[in-house]
Amino acid sequence: MRAVRTAITGAWLAAMAAGALWAEDGQIRNFRVPNFDDQGLMTSQIFGEFAKILADGNIEVTELRIEFYNYVDGERRTEMTVTSPRCLLNRNRGMAVSDDEVRISRDEFVVTGKGFTFNNEKQELRILSDSKVVVKGDQRKRQTEEIKRE
Repeated sequence: MRAVRTAITGAWLAAMAAGALWAEDGQIRNFRVPNFDDQGLMTSQIFGEFAKILADGNIEVTELRIEFYNYVDGERRTEMTVTSPRCLLNRNRGMAVSDDEVRISRDEFVVTGKGFTFNNEKQELRILSDSKVVVKGDQRKRQTEEIKRE
């Protein structure tokens, strides 16, 4: 699979640029940036071990993890997780790029690959090479059966 279109909101780029508390040297460690919808529900969170504003204005992030949420009966559940050991965020262009591994996890499948680009305007995350998809079977059927048993 060469491209994976996701429900990524892109608000995380803006939050990363403005919402995190940056040190005077343009660095931040062990950060978490939550994003909320108009109703005040948390839709996603960005986590990172380290981020640094580079001389060109890009932000280098290490150990990136983004969690996306949905709500079932008022309970927040993780719908999707995106991880990568390193990426560069371009705040002005609303883009993120990486040459490192990327992993997209959902209940139904996992997509892995090497290198990615994220375009906020197009709402597109594209894996650049070595992409693999593992489908985890009929997860929805199992969830329905579990609910019926309760």
